[in-house]
Amino acid sequence: MNFFGHCVVAHLKSPDPAFALGAMLPDLVQMLGRRRIQASNPSVDAGVRFHHATDAVFHDHTLFSSLQNEARRDLRHLGVSRGPRLAVAHVGLELMLDAELAAGKADVQHYSRALSCLPTLQGALTMDGDAGNFGELLRLRERLVERLPTLIPRTPEQLVERLVRILGHRPALSLDAAEIPAVLSWAGPTWQTVRARRDEWLDQLKAGLRLGVGTARLSGDSAAVSPFESSP
Repeated sequence: MNFFGHCVVAHLKSPDPAFALGAMLPDLVQMLGRRRIQASNPSVDAGVRFHHATDAVFHDHTLFSSLQNEARRDLRHLGVSRGPRLAVAHVGLELMLDAELAAGKADVQHYSRALSCLPTLQGALTMDGDAGNFGELLRLRERLVERLPTLIPRTPEQLVERLVRILGHRPALSLDAAEIPAVLSWAGPTWQTVRARRDEWLDQLKAGLRLGVGTARLSGDSAAVSPFESSP
């Protein structure tokens, strides 16, 4: 699960944007090549701990593991080389789940509010044992705010564009131009499967986190957005 997915699941636990920020921070500092984030602010610290609890449940998630194994098999049959297919099977599914979790605007708004907390809370953070120098983290936040309009892929084509960008700086994982049509042909039907099993996946995750089951939506926004609709 990536940082946005962590924010959405944190929204299930608490409406506090500082808690959601904490739930995203371990992924954000990893994006900067750092290893560990600590927080003296109670809400942020609780969010960091919730991040690790969510990861523990997610990595043992039987449905995600099954979908990932199917994706690896299908991508292999489509001729995608080993490194890229392992990355696409994992990251691609995460992006599809992000799109399905954020079925309404309230989750994206909560994500925006969580990012807005960072400048005022940076004094409560310690990254790899260093306190007080968070320029790189604040610059990352600015880039994420700028990318907010394209945060959630709405079509398979947008999904593949994201994958190309995300994996492009890792030579062992990056997609060759000849592999992109194969990934695109995989993305459409796989996304439909993810969408059909979204509620099952969500109930498993919520049960693992002891958040209660049976509620398909994560927010009160009833206007669901199809990932196969055009971006607004």
